[in-house]
Amino acid sequence: MNVINIFNNKKERIAEYSYILYNYILSLKNNADCIHLENNINKNNYTMIFTLTGTDNKPFYVSINDNTYEIILKHNKYVVKHIFTDIPDTIILYINNNTHDLIKHTWINDNHYFQLGVNKYILNIKTDWDVIGNSYNVTKNNNIKFYNGGKDYYYDLHKSIIKAKKIIYIIGWSFDPNILLIRDGSTYNKIGDMLIDRASDGVDVRILIWHDKTSVSRRLPGIMNTCDQLTYNFFKSSNVKCYMISRHEHDYPGSSVIFSFHLKNVIIDNNKYYEAYIGGIDITHGRWDDHNYSLYSTLDTYHKNDFYSGTSSLLDNKIGPREPWRDAHCKVRGGIVQDIYNNYVNIWNTKISYKIKNNINFCIPFNKKNKCNIQLFRSISNNSDNTILKYENNIHNAYINAIKKANNFIYIENQYFIGSSQKWRSSTNNCMINNIPYEIVKKIQHCICYQKDFKVYIVLPLLPDGEYSSSAVSEMLRWTFLTIEMMYVEINKTLVLLNSPEPATNYLNFYCLGNREKKYKQSNNIDDNIQNKFNNSNRYMIYVHSKIMIVDDEYILIGSANLNGRSMGGNRDVELNIGVYGTKKIKNFRINLWKTILGLKFNENLCNTPETNECLNLINTITAKTWEQYTSINFSKMDCFMMKFPIVINNDNISYKCRIPDFNISFEGISYLYLPNIFTV
Repeated sequence: MNVINIFNNKKERIAEYSYILYNYILSLKNNADCIHLENNINKNNYTMIFTLTGTDNKPFYVSINDNTYEIILKHNKYVVKHIFTDIPDTIILYINNNTHDLIKHTWINDNHYFQLGVNKYILNIKTDWDVIGNSYNVTKNNNIKFYNGGKDYYYDLHKSIIKAKKIIYIIGWSFDPNILLIRDGSTYNKIGDMLIDRASDGVDVRILIWHDKTSVSRRLPGIMNTCDQLTYNFFKSSNVKCYMISRHEHDYPGSSVIFSFHLKNVIIDNNKYYEAYIGGIDITHGRWDDHNYSLYSTLDTYHKNDFYSGTSSLLDNKIGPREPWRDAHCKVRGGIVQDIYNNYVNIWNTKISYKIKNNINFCIPFNKKNKCNIQLFRSISNNSDNTILKYENNIHNAYINAIKKANNFIYIENQYFIGSSQKWRSSTNNCMINNIPYEIVKKIQHCICYQKDFKVYIVLPLLPDGEYSSSAVSEMLRWTFLTIEMMYVEINKTLVLLNSPEPATNYLNFYCLGNREKKYKQSNNIDDNIQNKFNNSNRYMIYVHSKIMIVDDEYILIGSANLNGRSMGGNRDVELNIGVYGTKKIKNFRINLWKTILGLKFNENLCNTPETNECLNLINTITAKTWEQYTSINFSKMDCFMMKFPIVINNDNISYKCRIPDFNISFEGISYLYLPNIFTV
């Protein structure tokens, strides 16, 4: 593997990559030890003339003008075809000697992909995952533990709260003090009671919860039902310092009501050292779940008094089905905790007049077997952290950085996937700062040019959270469809350009999760249409709330940020993510995630190589059958939860085979003129 530095100026790059190629041609002739380059570049007509001399002093003449030119190397002629493609920042160059292709070269952004005969080379491959220019540097020698769902996270959080001696700092989009962390029949496991007791013991317990301004009381819990008012009232007579905080008023009226503090962090001392929890799981109703993703069977046990159905308020909490919850979180120790703590203090001191003055010296545990590198990323403005000038959207930058450095595959689980509206077919939506979907497209296009195996797996909820018949849900469905449509259309353009017979689904696929379970109680309300639909079908989606991206099993982004403009913009929702690399735990975590959603269909040998066609074909075959099983009128128990979205790709025509089961609404959604786009993207 060879690494060549590339010039930043595009014209210089063109000259430089040509030189690199000719250098390799000479290398084939064993003349690479003495090469002299003289060039004369006419910038007006883009003509470049190179003279290279080998060890035998026989000249190498190159004349480039327009799209074709000739090379004479040791009296042998090579014809070069120079193609400036429609693919962004991509140039393909073919060299042959009238008998066979000698070199196929693709220049893509900062990377060179080229082939000498049957040998393939990649130049400018990634060296590390650091995001340069981020407000937080990489911290080394950290420890991390990943959580595949709420049950395991709540169990460890319970233990940490019991062990805490100094601080318990919590910030959340939603917080419910009545949530049981461990479901063993004990009522003491309610987190609110535990925190009051720890505060009485002298532990400094602080809670920042986003203030949903539409919430007034228990009877009027607000549009988002985040329990903010309930939580504030629960702790106000205790030693727990609990405050409700809201975002600033944005360019649009009502922004301070809609935009939120979306973080889900806990910073705590575990007696011996400090640790932090970060990810997508709120400490609130509906988040506790195991890997069975039950619909009915736990309504009288684990989920008694913890029923959640975000898509329909009409479902009976004693009959079900409940909405199973798919999520991811992690616990970190080491220098990264200092950064997470500083972020918390900055928000507290910006929003609360009662300042945090203590300066904690964090003990950094070092474990040579488990150490990893972690970098903190934020979406935040100076109205929430007054130590910065304007705003940061570094989570978006971290995603772009990781996608550009991907070599084999990308695996994403997220609550939303909306972005790159500048490339949408039918929208005037200009609120999309998030350019992640199109960056994925460019990566796939480049791999198509190079004929390199590269796979992208994206897992989303069947439909967004919120009342299924609402205009907001319909708009989010619309933006998601336009994003997916754009990606497949752009990928198809590349396949057509290169006369490739491959389908776009050889590179990019979308999945959702669902479960079926026999009900054990009947509804007495025969007029409740939506309740009857679920009672008859015995199925419900598993809501995907995770916010993770895994790249090549080497790097993971995990935190609170959704893949939409609200989370990525920096001046709307406040978010916190971390990027982790340098540990085998990332691959182990991805394997564990796949085992959970593929169930009995999981094949460890194939799933160890997600970039291969064999792995992709297996998953697509399994998940297509699972979708048929989920939508069948005949009930059967599901041994796999992962389902392939019923997307139909016919050249540039992207559609769905059906409407969303039971809800009977279109996957393609509808946009509404009266609803400001900035709130739903």
